[in-house]
Order: sequence, then structure tokens, then C-alpha cells
Amino acid sequence: MDPDPAPPNPRHSRKRTNPGHAPEKVRAVPGPQREVLDSAIETARAAQQSNLNLAADVDALRGALAAAQATAVEQGRVLSSLQDELNSKHQIILEMQHHEGQMEAQFLADQNKLGQMEALFTADREHLASMFQQQNELVNKFTEAQKLLMQRNEDVDRLQRELVIKSDEAIQLRAHSQLQALNTSKKQVPPRRKTRASMGAIVNTGARTIEIPLDPIPMAEVPEPSTESTSQPLLSATPRLAEVFDGDIDKLDKVLNDFAQLCLGRDAVVTVTPKKGTTAKKKSGSAKKKQDKPFMINYVHRRLRHFTCMKFEVEAVGDFEHHNPASEASVSACEAGEDPPDELFQWDFSPGYLQCRWNKLMIKKIVDTLLAEHEEDQEDFIEVGANRVFMENAMKDKLATWRGSWHKFQPRFSSATQHVETSAEAHARAVQATTWRGSWHKFQPRFSSATQHVETSAEAHARAVQAKEQHQLEMRSLALKTRKLEDRIETSTHTIQLKILAGTARDVETWKRMRDMVGHLGIWGMSSEEEADVMLDGQLVRIYKVKVCIWREPSIADYLRFVDAQTALNKKNQPGPKPAPRVRNPQHGFGKAAAPPGLPRSKPLQQYMARYQDTRLYRDPEHPEGSRAMESSHSTGSPTFPTGPYFDGFIKNKLGVFGAHYGDPNFLLDIPPPSEATAPDGYKFNDGDFRRPLWINPKFPYLVLLPRFSPFNGPLFSRLNVNEKTVPIVEVTVPGSSFGQFNIRWGLDQKVVDSWLYLESLLRLTLRTMMDLYGSRPGEAVYTFLSPISYCYTERNATSHSNAVKIALRSRDAFLPLMAEITVMFILLDARDTQDWRRRLMDRTKLTWQWIVDLEQSAVGNMHIDRLGGIMDLTLRKTHMDHHLPRHARWLLPHLLGRHRVPLYFFYGNDLPLKEPIPDALINLGFVPTQNELDYLNGLDGEVVFQPMAKVQQSEMPSAPPPASTPFPAVERDSGQKPGEDVHAFLERRRLHNEKRAQHESFDARKARLAREQHASGGSAPGKKGARVFIWEEDGGFFIRRACNRTDAA
Repeated sequence: MDPDPAPPNPRHSRKRTNPGHAPEKVRAVPGPQREVLDSAIETARAAQQSNLNLAADVDALRGALAAAQATAVEQGRVLSSLQDELNSKHQIILEMQHHEGQMEAQFLADQNKLGQMEALFTADREHLASMFQQQNELVNKFTEAQKLLMQRNEDVDRLQRELVIKSDEAIQLRAHSQLQALNTSKKQVPPRRKTRASMGAIVNTGARTIEIPLDPIPMAEVPEPSTESTSQPLLSATPRLAEVFDGDIDKLDKVLNDFAQLCLGRDAVVTVTPKKGTTAKKKSGSAKKKQDKPFMINYVHRRLRHFTCMKFEVEAVGDFEHHNPASEASVSACEAGEDPPDELFQWDFSPGYLQCRWNKLMIKKIVDTLLAEHEEDQEDFIEVGANRVFMENAMKDKLATWRGSWHKFQPRFSSATQHVETSAEAHARAVQATTWRGSWHKFQPRFSSATQHVETSAEAHARAVQAKEQHQLEMRSLALKTRKLEDRIETSTHTIQLKILAGTARDVETWKRMRDMVGHLGIWGMSSEEEADVMLDGQLVRIYKVKVCIWREPSIADYLRFVDAQTALNKKNQPGPKPAPRVRNPQHGFGKAAAPPGLPRSKPLQQYMARYQDTRLYRDPEHPEGSRAMESSHSTGSPTFPTGPYFDGFIKNKLGVFGAHYGDPNFLLDIPPPSEATAPDGYKFNDGDFRRPLWINPKFPYLVLLPRFSPFNGPLFSRLNVNEKTVPIVEVTVPGSSFGQFNIRWGLDQKVVDSWLYLESLLRLTLRTMMDLYGSRPGEAVYTFLSPISYCYTERNATSHSNAVKIALRSRDAFLPLMAEITVMFILLDARDTQDWRRRLMDRTKLTWQWIVDLEQSAVGNMHIDRLGGIMDLTLRKTHMDHHLPRHARWLLPHLLGRHRVPLYFFYGNDLPLKEPIPDALINLGFVPTQNELDYLNGLDGEVVFQPMAKVQQSEMPSAPPPASTPFPAVERDSGQKPGEDVHAFLERRRLHNEKRAQHESFDARKARLAREQHASGGSAPGKKGARVFIWEEDGGFFIRRACNRTDAA
């Protein structure tokens, strides 16, 4: 039978929601499956609840983890701050410990001194106790001996009376000085040795015995007391002495013994026992070597830097910032055992550079060079510890510094731009990171608001003030022109009178025509000038900026300089203020005044000035045909000795045949051989090397341009005008090697040091910039000398006054090769470039024009002064270490021969033709002796024979190209050309005007101008509304600007 139906369970019933079916109620059937299903459902619910609980626990754990992480971050920050504070505290503790160590050392030293004083006090106290004991014993002995002496009272009384009288006199004379010496001995500082204060009565002898000479009192000799006598003076016999010494028998005995020595005319002798552990005579020179140790160490470092710069061909070690290191392939080959070439000098800046074999070999070559150049100083180097190991370690330290500087300028990955920097970006970053960023930032381009907006009230006020100042400036300029004209006419007239009185009529006509020329120019023919104050050597100097007269022939300024120089010479010895220097430069602008009417233009200026020429006429000697020798006057020393101050030609002496260019005849009589006149090297020179002609070393060919006479004068170099008697040496005190010790040293006065250092820095800046403008060094393998500062004039550490004088004079002479280097750069830049290089030099160095003007007027840039010159050996082969091509100094000859007053002596030897090529400059001038001329020289009598060349010597008037010989025609109206203005002056003035107008040009105007220029560049004629057309027509030797029809122009 079927079981009874179970009651419906609403929990298991479900309702169908499908609209297509009727809702039905489904009832589960109870049974085992139903129970299993229910248990599974319950299990799933429990698992779900467990999952929810676990999720809640996970969320709670996550929150706890986040809180823990935040706590950890906070704890890390606190820990970092605590660590920083701990480090600072640790640093403070270290400083305190260091200070405590110093205090402890000082305390120990004081304690030792206190112990020594206590020991001395104990010894004195023991000695005093023994003296009291001896005194008691003596009192007993005196008491016992008194009875004995009473028997001889008569003899003793006579002697004691004389003794009392002499004792009283001696005590009265010396008591005060002895008491004063006893009172002040502990307070007074003993005088320094070798001074007048130390030359007292105590004389220190070599045996450590101090003699105190006493003036003997004139009296009869007293026989020496017997040493066997034990009698002592009685106080009762000398009552005054008893009062003075208060019963102290010991003191009385000492005074009487000294007085006996005094009466006998002897000197009291005190023997001083040397200290324990010391000898009577110290080792000679030990103190000096100890004092010279820092100097020698610094000297070794300077030499290492110098040889590094010389071998690597850099100006200074700071230039290693842009060093080109050795390639990786070369370094790898070196590590494999292949040595780099001897002439190659490059650093390896890769990682591990201090341990690589390449750099070790470079350092070894530099150290070997130093030791080879200083063979005589190696013992001194070793004595102060500067051996090879020390030098190599020092070079490694320097290499690390140079590598660090180089690394700063290398490109890096920029996180801001996400790319590797370029070389320019790396350089900019490195410059900004240095300490000179402030100075660098001042020279960077900035936005100028003056050209981008309308004037404000302040700008308008400034413009009005500027206009007023300009008017005042023009009035002052007119006054200066008037005074300048009067001075020049007065100078010319006065000079003419003096020359007429002196009988030098040769120059009178020239000066008369210069006076007439100045009169024709008039006031408006004088250059405009503006007063300006410039800083020169730390002082405010008033100068006149001279503007250029564009209508005036350029050579007129050269003639007027002669007049101004004579004016300055006349006013030099007159009382009153001296005229301010005039600085003439195109950068100062051009004068606005037009040319005064009536100026003579019909004759060339060179003919108008009528420069008289001193033409020498030589009689042709009897010599073989083809020789160019000319006969000179005879001299007692040499039959063919020339009479003029200079000699051009050939000579023959015991060395061979020489060619002389602007030579000194007296020097030619005794030309030194190469062994006696070798050119100095780059770091070591003798006192006379810069004062006589030497055999040229191609490494330093610029030494031929050294001035013949002292160049230390003028506003720049007068500060170097010192000698052994006038050099300002001062005594300074420097800290010693031990604590509290001070040493006496000597050196230049600090003001002189600052002045020399300032001049040297400007000269080096000028030379470096001139080389940059030239693009390279003057010649291949040309080196520079050590800078003057390398000779230690700034250190003031000389051990004696004489050494300080030697250091100062040697540093002064070191300025001479630096000046000669700048001189050769003047010659090279003038020969290759235009005058614009001077403006670019000033723009780069940020120096004033007064500096370049003073430099050109000094021995550096004045090419009219005599130079020292040198001797060039043309017989040396290419294999010679100093003369192989292209290292030869012949590159300098085209710039000197026939151009400057530089004595050059060319050694041809005795065998011609030479086996080496002769410089082209000598061949072009025909300055090579022929065989006929050699035969003529060999036929002359005398140890030194001369063969001058026929030439024409001209006066020192400046050369000037002649202008046109016809009058200047009238210019066309509205053509823009000014009266008397040639085409070159017009184009220069128009160029400056266009550049000035372009600075204020708007964008539309600039666009239209560029379009017109592009249209005209194709040769097309302008349209009806286009620009006017002008052409330059020749009229009487001059070009005149005249308007032209557009059709004709097309």
C-alpha cells in the first residue's frame, strides 16, 4: 500500500514564474536522498558562512597590515632622523674627543712642566737645607777660628779696612743692576739672536762656556790668596757688611771671592753644562734642511704639474676637463703587453684607471723626465722623502683629481628629458654646478624690455637726462679740440726752433709741414674726444676716448701721434697736472663734424710730408763679379767693421759664415758658440739668458722678440721695475712645525704680490684668448715657460733676506717670456687678420680698451723698439731632436725679415751649399751667400770680416699709402655721400647705420627688407615704387655716388 502523503513543506515548494505555464506547487518526496541533500545544503551554508568570516578576517588583517606598514614608515622616518641626529652627535663627540685629546695632551704637557718645576723646587729646597747645614758648620768653625784670628788682629784690621772700602764701592755700583736683573729675569723675554739687544756682556763660545767680562778697577795688584789658608772673614771686623748681608756668611763669602777676582783684573767664568742627550755641536745644515723640506716638496709638485702640462701640451692642469682620453683598443693592447709610443701622452679615464698599465707608463715617463732634468737635486729630493715612489703616488692623486674634473663634463642620462645629454648640455650642467655659476650667469643673454614697449615716465626722464649730458659732452669736446689744436701748433713751433738751434736741419722741413698740416685741419679737423673714467689696476683713471674722423686720411693720425708724443715729452718735466692718455679706437664711434673747407687734396700725403731719406752710398770694392758686397769704413778692431748702428749682410769668423739681419756689429765681433749660449728650457733659466742673443730653440722661438732694453716701464710694467736694492722685502712670522712655534721668513710686500699676481692673470688671459682667436698655437711643438707664480713670489717663505731677493728677481724675469709670447701673437694676428681681432679680444676677455692700448704702447706691442734677436743654426740635420721638420723655427721668419727690428743671425757654416733646405723666406730675399761672396769673405783680412749689403735706411716716420693726387670733386645732393667721403668710408658708415636700424626693426619691416634683398640678389631692377638706384662713377680718381634711372640700371 502507498504510504500516507506527507504534509506540504512550503520551504521546498517553488512557484513557476514562466508566463507560459500555470503555477504549480512541487513537493519534495522525503527519503534518504532528501536527507543527504539537506545535509549538503547545511554544509554549503556553513562553508559560505566560514568564507564570509574568513573574508572579514582577511579585511581586518589587511587593515592591520596597512597600519603596520604606516607604523613602519613612520618608525623608519623616526629612525632616519635619529640616525642623522646620532651621526651629528657622533661628529660632535668626535670633535669633543679630539678637543679633549688636545686638552689632555696640553694637560699632560703642563703636568710634566709642573713635575719638572716640583723637581727643581725639591732640589732647591734640598740644596738650601744643605746650605743651612753648611752655614751652621761654618758658624761653628768661625767661632772656633775667631780666637785664632784675634791673635793676628792688627794684620787683619789693615786688610779688612781696605777690603771694606772696596767692597762698599763695588756693592754700591752693582747692587742696583743685580737686583734689577734678578727682578726682571723671569718677566723679560730674551732678545732675538743676532740683534743689538743680544750683544751684551754674555758671549756664547763654542765650548758652552759663558764669560762675563768685568771692567777691572784700577788698583795695585793683590797677591793671590793661599789655597791652604782656611781663615774666613769675621763679621765683627766688617760691621757694614754684616748689616747688608744680615749675618749671611755664605753670601758674604761669595761676594768677597768675586771681589778678589775683580781686584785681580780677571773675568768671572761660568760653565754651562749641555743638556742631557745633546751634543756640543749640531750637525751642519740640519736645521736648514728641515726648514726647506716643505719648500722642496712643493717644488716637486710644481715640477710634476709643469712636465705634465708640457708633455700633454695643455696650458694648465685645469684643461684636462676637456681631455681626449686614450681609446679602449689602445688601452687593451697596452694591457696585453704592447707599450704606447714614446711621443704619445694621453690619460686613460676608464673605470680602474688608477691600476691600469697605460696610466702607470704615462706616470713613469713623467717621473723619469723630472728625475733626468734634476739629476743634481736627487739627493735633496731623497733627503726630504721625495723619491720615485713618492712622485708616482703624487701623480696618482693628481690623476684622480683630473679625472674627477673630466667626469663632470661627460654626458649623462637626464631623468628630466629621458635622454642622454649632448656635449653642450653636459658642459652647461658642469658649468652651472661649479662655484663660478654666478659669474657665468651674468654674461648670459637676457630679454631687453627697452625695444618692446613704449617709454614710461622713468625712461622718458632718463632720455632727457641723456640728451642733456650729450649736449654737455659736445661742449667739452669742442673745448678739448681747441686745446688740442693749440698744443699741437705750439709743440710743432717749439720743436722747429729747437732743431734749428741744434743744427739738425734734416727734420726741420718735415716738422714745418706737419705744423702746416695741423693748421689746415683747424679745430674741426681734430678728432672728437669724450672723457671717461676707467678702473686700471684698482685705481680710477681719467682717459679720453678718441673718435675717428671718417673723412680724414688714415695716415694723418700716425703723423699726429708724433706731435702728441713730443707734446707729452715737453710737458713731462713741467709742473702741474699731466695730460690724460688718449685711447683711439673705432669702437668709440666716428666724429660727426664734416671736413673743413679748403683742405689741400692736390698732392699725395706721402709727398706732402716730404719724408727725407738717409740714403747710404757705398763704393763698390774689388771683388769677384756677381757679389753684392759693399765696402764699409775701417776700424781698428776689424778692417771691415761697419760704422752704422745696425748691420745687414754676411760675416765670417772662426765658427763659419753668418748672415745678419738688423744685426749688432759689436755682437758680431764675438758671437758665442752654441755651448756658451744655449737657449733655456721651459722651467729653468740663468740670470743672463733673457739679456743676450742665444741660439734659437724651436720650442721657444719667441725669445727672439724679447726687448733689448728693460721693458719694465709704463702703466702696466713699471710695477716690475725693481732690483736688488729696491725690491720691497718684508719680514713675516709663520707657524712652525710644532705647537706654539713660530718661524721668521722673508718675502715680497703683500701689495707688490697682489699687483704682480693681477698683472700675470691679465697677461695669461690675454695670451690664451689670442691663441683661441688664432685658432692654434703659433707653431708646432712650441711650448710655454713656467708662469711667474711658479717661482714662488706669492709664498713669502724664504729662509733669508737674500733668498727672498733672488726669488723676487727670478719671478720678475719670468714675466719676460710671457711678454714675448704675446708679442708674437700680435705679429701673427696682424699678419693674418684685420684690426677686428682686437675688438673680439676685448669682447671675450671683458677687458677695457685701455688695456689693449697700454699693451700695444708697451714693449709687448710696440714694434718700433729694438728686440734681442737670436741665432739660427741652418746646418743642423733633420735628425736633430730639436730641429727636425716641421718643428723648425723657420715658420717665424716671414713675419720678421724686413718687417721688424729683430736681429737675426743665420749660421751657414763653412760648407755650402747646405745639406738641409734653406728657409724660403731667406731665398726670397736673396739672403743666401753665393760662392763668389764666400770667396770674397775668405780673401778679406781679419779674424772677423764683414760684407754689408747695399740698402736704403729710412727714417722712423710712419708709412702711409698715398691718396689721390687730384682735388676731391663735389658730391651729389641727396646722394647720402658726405663731402670728402670716399667709397670705403661711405660703405662703413652705411653698414653701421644699417646694423643700428636693424636692432629696432619690426617683424613686418624685416620681412619686407629681406624680400627686397632676395629680389635684388637675382639681378632684377626695382619697380616704379621700388628703391632708388645709385651708381658709383669715377671722377678724377675718386668714386662719387650719383642717382641713376631705373631703366638704365635694368
